[in-house]
Amino acid sequence: LKMMVFLRAFALICLAPVHAAFVTQADYDLARDASLKTAEVCEDFEVLDAEQKARAKENLQLSSAGNILRTLLEEAADAEEIAELFIAKAQEPAFAVQIAGPLVASFVLMILYFTCCCWCGC
Repeated sequence: LKMMVFLRAFALICLAPVHAAFVTQADYDLARDASLKTAEVCEDFEVLDAEQKARAKENLQLSSAGNILRTLLEEAADAEEIAELFIAKAQEPAFAVQIAGPLVASFVLMILYFTCCCWCGC
């Protein structure tokens, strides 16, 4: 129950205010400025053809698989629904494994290194 309260509070804090637009004029201005800066910085680079662009896009999409926030934003209609979807997603065991798995694995590998490899090398 405490975990549910914590997750709900976390989701509401992260996604407040509820009635805010997802994309504002400032976001459009930032994107325009970034495009102009990109054109300025990358003018010396070789332009990719259509096939190279398609492969690069596919690689980028494959590497971003499992993006939790992107999935929530695509599925939800408003901020309240995002909070509800996040809470539902956070209750799944796979979510905890996905988030904590690399950290636990790093500790296990560190312990194995210091107990086996480090002592054998000395």
